[in-house]
Amino acid sequence: NTIMNQKAFTLIELLVVIGNDMYKLIKFTYYNIALGIVIWLIFLLYKINFWLAFAGAIIIIYLFIIITSKVLNYINN
Repeated sequence: NTIMNQKAFTLIELLVVIGNDMYKLIKFTYYNIALGIVIWLIFLLYKINFWLAFAGAIIIIYLFIIITSKVLNYINN
C-alpha cells in the first residue's frame, strides 16, 4: 500500500516538473518572438527616419513592458 502511495506521489511530482518546464519554455519562446518583433519594428522605423525610430523605440519599449506583464500573468494562471 505504501508503494502505491509512493508511485502516485512520484507521478504528481513529475506532472509539476513538466508544468514548470513548459512554463519556462513558453516564457522563453514569448521573449524571443517579442524581442524579434520589437527589433524589427525599430529597424523599420530607422529606415524611415532616425528620430522616428528614437520616439518609436520609447513607445515600443513601454508597450513591450505593459504587454509582457499581462501575457506572463495570463500564462502563469
